[in-house]
Amino acid sequence: NVPEDLSGRELSMPDRWILSRLSAAAADVNGHLSEFRFDEASSAVYAFVWHELCDGYLEMVKPVLASRDGSAAGRDTARGVLSRCLTESLALLHPFMPFVTEEIWEKTTGEPGTLIASPYPLGDPSRSDPEAERIVEALRAVVTRVRNFRGERGVSPTEPVELWVAADSPERDLPGRLSGLGALLAHMARTSGLHFETPPADAFRDVVAGIAIGMKLPQQAGATDGARV
Repeated sequence: NVPEDLSGRELSMPDRWILSRLSAAAADVNGHLSEFRFDEASSAVYAFVWHELCDGYLEMVKPVLASRDGSAAGRDTARGVLSRCLTESLALLHPFMPFVTEEIWEKTTGEPGTLIASPYPLGDPSRSDPEAERIVEALRAVVTRVRNFRGERGVSPTEPVELWVAADSPERDLPGRLSGLGALLAHMARTSGLHFETPPADAFRDVVAGIAIGMKLPQQAGATDGARV
């Protein structure tokens, strides 16, 4: 089975990020296996599948796949990226979970008994993308901070938060980069408003991954909570 061919497709920032992480995970797994560190190898593939593919990329492309955001070409590309990630993840997992991965492979490809004979993924250096990793990891860090902010205030995880991203952040290029992912950031953080400007004085302020942010719950519109970490 040949993974989805993505050559010539216009990849989004999340597409670039997950393909870069897939290549890095495959390289890590092979490195650990060559040293007979089976525990480290299994941890590396687990971290990719669970924390990056499932918890990260799948959430990012939900609006695209649901036709709420993006074009038909973008949806096709996202499906192609998911296909590539799934097939290579199954191959990476096969030495650790042979029966389960073979069953899933058979259901998804219609080619029983071929996973064990497929080449083991080695990683694709051409997919390494430090820029995409830096930007998307910064976005994920901001989303995590917004979610934690809700927990600290004892409100529902779906409670909308007004969010500001300051242009004068320590990492000065990141606010501009994140503004291009504004719709995605608003979706993942569940914001009632997203502003790329200096937070107001009554917003709770923090610095996350080199990005200065401000957050405020709707019912706190008149409250003063400007502690900066």
